[in-house]
Amino acid sequence: KDVSNYGSNENVRLFDIDEGKRCYNLPTIKNEVYLIRGIFPSGELSNSSFYLTIGVTQLGAVISSRLQDLGIEGVFRATKDYIDFCLVKEEVNPYISRLELRPLPEEYIHGLPITVLKLISRNNLKGGEDDIRYPVDKSDRIWKGTSSPSYA
Repeated sequence: KDVSNYGSNENVRLFDIDEGKRCYNLPTIKNEVYLIRGIFPSGELSNSSFYLTIGVTQLGAVISSRLQDLGIEGVFRATKDYIDFCLVKEEVNPYISRLELRPLPEEYIHGLPITVLKLISRNNLKGGEDDIRYPVDKSDRIWKGTSSPSYA
């Protein structure tokens, strides 16, 4: 079910389900490396809590009490010719406004035997409030703008 997103100009896909999960089955090439990113809007979709999986690996949780849109991303090596990106209902119905899948060069993971790498934070420490992404970052990673550096 498509609903209007009150926080931006994007549409939101809302999965009105009693329980379980809804998955996007995305084509991949076995042994290739990919970046996958889901965008989840803030706004009027209140009291919603659900989590995301890549295959059977949990990637993150979405809690709608945020003040800004949320991007959850990971990097994985395809083990088959497809990957399932799933939204798993917890408290209320899951939703998504955008799903992105991009191939990455092999050297991105430097030969690590990865299954899934989960993004925790990526900040542009040069200062300024603008995000940086493609074409400045050839891998289309999103470096969040910050007027003052944040430290982990």
